[in-house]
Amino acid sequence: MKKEYKKIGLSHERITSDGGLILYKESAHKIGYFQSLHDTLHIQDERHLPDHTYPSVVEQLVFQHLAGYHRDYAAKRLVDDPVFTQVTEKDYLASQPTVSRTYGAFTPENIDQMNDFLLQSSIDTHKRLDQHQLTIDVDSMYFQTYGNQENSAFNTHYKTTGFHPLMAFDCMTGMCLSAVNRPGEQYTSKGAEDMVSDIIDSYLNKLPHMDILVRGDSGFAIPSLYETCEDKEVSYAIRLKANAKLHAMAEEISPAPSFSSESEEVHYDEFDYQAGSWDRPRRVVVRYERQATELLFTHTFIVTDLTADPKTVFRLYKKRGEMELFIKEAKNDFGCKYTSSHDYTANCARMMTALVAYNLHIATKNLFFSPAIKSYRMGTFRSLMIKTGAKLTKSGRYLHLKLSKSFVYQEEFFKTLRMIQA
Repeated sequence: MKKEYKKIGLSHERITSDGGLILYKESAHKIGYFQSLHDTLHIQDERHLPDHTYPSVVEQLVFQHLAGYHRDYAAKRLVDDPVFTQVTEKDYLASQPTVSRTYGAFTPENIDQMNDFLLQSSIDTHKRLDQHQLTIDVDSMYFQTYGNQENSAFNTHYKTTGFHPLMAFDCMTGMCLSAVNRPGEQYTSKGAEDMVSDIIDSYLNKLPHMDILVRGDSGFAIPSLYETCEDKEVSYAIRLKANAKLHAMAEEISPAPSFSSESEEVHYDEFDYQAGSWDRPRRVVVRYERQATELLFTHTFIVTDLTADPKTVFRLYKKRGEMELFIKEAKNDFGCKYTSSHDYTANCARMMTALVAYNLHIATKNLFFSPAIKSYRMGTFRSLMIKTGAKLTKSGRYLHLKLSKSFVYQEEFFKTLRMIQA
């Protein structure tokens, strides 16, 4: 006979649903993540003896994003959560009004400091991994707005009102290198050359032997970006927008179609090309593709200073598609798309705080995750490893966090914890 639940209620014991957050606390301590953040971020605070300093609230928000709580009101329910109070080293969390005031306290200089920290955290991760290759993928993302947010503007491509941030990720690790929020009407490539230049300078200053490649889609096919890469002696592969002259030059060296209906046909070639706005000719590689049901080739063009053969250049460029996954993860799994403040700088602070959480996760994944879970996206990892019940108990001088005995992924959890604490 089926038993009915006569009473369902809430427990007043110190139980959490986010026991896996302890992994990030241990990782952040091991790599000095929050210490570096506090050394970089300096928010002016004129309050007298506040219960929560602004940097400590930012740290709290990082853990909230990691656990999937992207809205300010989550702080109300988490105020005395046993794991959140332990990972933030507080007796109780900052309230929703305090969280909102923290975002409002940010200045444009603080946003720049957060951006500096994103880049520094990526450099630190490369040092720990002893990697000597950096692939800078630049792209934009779009945040639709639904209120009267400052600097929100209509975007003709998306046909809605919102923000149009510029982003740069490292394809090798997935770390966010830089992010700049922009009004919605800003063109895709605006500010790209300055962003890429800062990233290159910072890396070569700290890691002078780094091999750097810059990639971008046709929205970043601007001479100033090519010139920046050439001046700094780093490689680039950027897709070109097709035009009549490019098509004509491609047709001059085009292979003859086989007209086979059995499979698609692909060929590669190259030529030198100089657009009217370029100061000199540059190498352009072209991909000829004909579907089995088509008569003519379609052309895809990439401008590059790489010396590899055209097929290899296209293979390197194709890997740029991984950045779309990084953007999707940052936007959806870390909530950097939520811009609920009226003030523009506060919304920038919201985006940057989410990206600080994103970089902590990516650094932890690269440094400590086993191959079995390293491929997991945050949505999957959160549901498997973070969202687990745990109880906090006190015995003498020690606090004990006891995970559920029926925790399905406990072996991988403790394996990761041992990797971090080693």
